[in-house]
Amino acid sequence: MLPNPTHQTLGTNVETAPAGALRRVLPLNISGRLIAQDPNNPAIFWRVYLSRGDVHFAHSTVGHRERLSYALNRSRLGLNLADLTRFPSDYEFLCYCWQSGQISVTQLRQLLLYLTQEALVQVLALPITQVKFENLVKLDPLLISMPFERAILPIRTLMTQWKDLWTHLGTPFQRPYIHDSHHLAMAVAETHSLEVFHRLKHTLSQNLCLYQIAPHLDMSLTDAAKLLSPFVQKGLLGLNPYQHQPQATAAPTVVCIDADKTAQAQVQEALRVLNHDVLGISEPKQALEWLADHPADLILVNVNLPQIDGYEFCRALRQMPSLKETPIVIFSNPSHSLDRSLARLSGATDCLEQSFQSKAFIHLVNYLTQPSGLPVSTR
Repeated sequence: MLPNPTHQTLGTNVETAPAGALRRVLPLNISGRLIAQDPNNPAIFWRVYLSRGDVHFAHSTVGHRERLSYALNRSRLGLNLADLTRFPSDYEFLCYCWQSGQISVTQLRQLLLYLTQEALVQVLALPITQVKFENLVKLDPLLISMPFERAILPIRTLMTQWKDLWTHLGTPFQRPYIHDSHHLAMAVAETHSLEVFHRLKHTLSQNLCLYQIAPHLDMSLTDAAKLLSPFVQKGLLGLNPYQHQPQATAAPTVVCIDADKTAQAQVQEALRVLNHDVLGISEPKQALEWLADHPADLILVNVNLPQIDGYEFCRALRQMPSLKETPIVIFSNPSHSLDRSLARLSGATDCLEQSFQSKAFIHLVNYLTQPSGLPVSTR
């Protein structure tokens, strides 16, 4: 099993207000991340990365496409989000956009700062909920760093407003819908034009979350929330919980877990001929978190991983109900009988030499990602 992260100060999943939790952790000069659960939706978490009193980044664990689209719209930056699903987090996706020349380092830092401050508004607006702190979790590369008080100074007014808005709307991932169209039209007409009602009616019929609604109404997130909140209070609008709505795609998803990013890039290049979506993840713990929430058609695991060997990690994957039938290939030395035995005992589908350009590798991946691929067993 993976080693448990060290928990200090907050312990594991304590009930507290995230604002108070942050103020308790920051003076300790320790590094890690604070994780706060949305009390309205247990599937949504907010994470704040920090060290020695500085904040490095903050984001949500879901809704990356919605939040990024909103942030890009506000920042007037154009990025193609088609590759977003290849990356385990929005942070890594944005680093990829910078490294591939799509945005400058200045634009990247501005965007990361915007996303961080927007997330801090939501985190600090949360009431008492499940909160924990994990040590020794770091961002790589580290691109922004600022004292906590400096980070929240420009957003204090928004934080106060969202504490009030949260009472009725919750987080911006909620999906408002029209509960009573006739009375909503009359209520909107009291303070707004008929055009506003028609725009609202059209927008709210699409099952969008607030991050998506705001650009449709040509408003900021907070202004859109202020517009809708009174109608929610009056029962004219209802709120559906956020549910992940994946983009339709026919391409199989291959997750490559390897500490060597060069090897990840080689896998991506080798599988271009198959038109597969390849996601590279370096940290085993991060891989477990991502795979817990996202389906995969094939998992490739290097036997030499940080903190844990590939066989033990494969056993950890097989403990997850959603991965019991997912093909897993371990890169080891199949010519050694011990390696083959360890692979079989770990629950791996196959054991293969780490030679990404070989026909054997391409054929095996193609076979395992077909609808009628191998069941979970080794030869």
